[in-house]
Amino acid sequence: MDDVRQEGADLQGDPDEVQNAAALMLKPPAAEVNDRNDLGVSMQQRLPVTVALGVVIGLGLASRTYDGLFPNALGKYPGDALWTVAVYLGWKLVFPAMAPWKLGLMALGQSVGVEFLQLYHTPWLDGIRGNHFGHLLFGSTFNPMDLVAYSVGATAVFLGDQFLGPRGPLPVRGD
Repeated sequence: MDDVRQEGADLQGDPDEVQNAAALMLKPPAAEVNDRNDLGVSMQQRLPVTVALGVVIGLGLASRTYDGLFPNALGKYPGDALWTVAVYLGWKLVFPAMAPWKLGLMALGQSVGVEFLQLYHTPWLDGIRGNHFGHLLFGSTFNPMDLVAYSVGATAVFLGDQFLGPRGPLPVRGD
């Protein structure tokens, strides 16, 4: 104990050492200073995601409006897969540095959650579903095959982002 007190006394005796020690204690390590602030990502990095989201929403709406955009054998399922792709891209705008597999799970989870929400009917929720925008967001009728379409969409966008997506100055977390 006396040794510790003696070392502290020696440190207090030299003003330069005290100032240097204080500066070292107040300065965080360099890795913590620039620890990937997701909100600080520039518009340049978000612009491609925003454009892709617009294209996906346009394709999804067109898939429900125009026959023949996708093979008729696929029915309405390309629109469902694109809905999950849009959810993924929306989450990517919010969390641009998040690992693609996490974004894929979030998008799939949200899509599946909304599908199961279609089993729940109340007057206020059915009122929201009654207008065009509410129907696009929440759907109206539960269909187990939609879950397959959501899985296809989540897998496709995950693989596309993982292997083809741009990698800017913020590396993707693998954890």
